[in-house]
Amino acid sequence: MHTQALALLGQELPGLHHLRLGMCMQVRDEGLLQLKPLTRLASLDVSGCENVTGNGLAVVANFPGLTSLMCNQCNGLEQGSLVHLNGLHGLQNLQLGWCIALTDADMQHLTHLTRLTCLMLSYTKVTDEGLPCLKPLARLCRLGLQVMPSIS
Repeated sequence: MHTQALALLGQELPGLHHLRLGMCMQVRDEGLLQLKPLTRLASLDVSGCENVTGNGLAVVANFPGLTSLMCNQCNGLEQGSLVHLNGLHGLQNLQLGWCIALTDADMQHLTHLTRLTCLMLSYTKVTDEGLPCLKPLARLCRLGLQVMPSIS
């Protein structure tokens, strides 16, 4: 999905609540910027959009009503990208599986997301050292840590 198509969505469907763009390989940060008018967005799926980076997450931070963010296999996310999620206090579902650059240092950026009930971190570089950062997430009831050899 090209930037022009995302611009059309942003302009023509301002009441959109849920948007699934999974595996749309042409989605880039610039395209996500075109979604800013979607102020009612509650759920966004950009799983498999490998060109989405931390700058794209900065755009996502403009959706204060977001409760679900799926970024599985977003290999463009680099260490430090999660800092942009700090303001999404209503986030309940965060899926970051197969985001292979995410490490223990990134876990500190999740401590403010105290409404999280589901967090998927499978196939990341998170180790035992990053897990204590999840302690403030008292509502967490689903945690995915599959295929993580550094978790003991």
